[in-house]
Amino acid sequence: MSKSVAGPCRKALAALAVLAAFGTAQAAKKDYLIVNESAPSFALDAKTMEAIWKEDFFPQLQKLYPPNKYGFFALVDGGIDPSGKCVVTARATMMPRAGKVLQVKSVRSAVVFDAVMGTTREKCTELAKAKLDQAIEGMLAGIVAQK
Repeated sequence: MSKSVAGPCRKALAALAVLAAFGTAQAAKKDYLIVNESAPSFALDAKTMEAIWKEDFFPQLQKLYPPNKYGFFALVDGGIDPSGKCVVTARATMMPRAGKVLQVKSVRSAVVFDAVMGTTREKCTELAKAKLDQAIEGMLAGIVAQK
């Protein structure tokens, strides 16, 4: 091969290698499947739930538990009872993944409860978010402690 052809071939191969590495990195950076079964009274939509979960994920999590093999289940229940008390139960659970669904087989789980007297619906929703965040942190802390 002549020098005039070898140089551009090397550059093209180097560019292809960089693109392949970038593609592999993008493929590895998948998002976890997060199933939300929260009470409608809290108005925790998919975008809000994703933000709550992602703020607690630590960098090693994808290496320890790959997103294509594991997912998360969130359950926030409760509301304001007739006496005006905001009651919240939040559960965060890691489960094995089977394609696009989660298997009902808990790997890690945490549950948090709280109740506050004389509150508004907005404050009760904020309490629900805070308790879910606390449950997620507790569950993930258990994962870090285990490894």
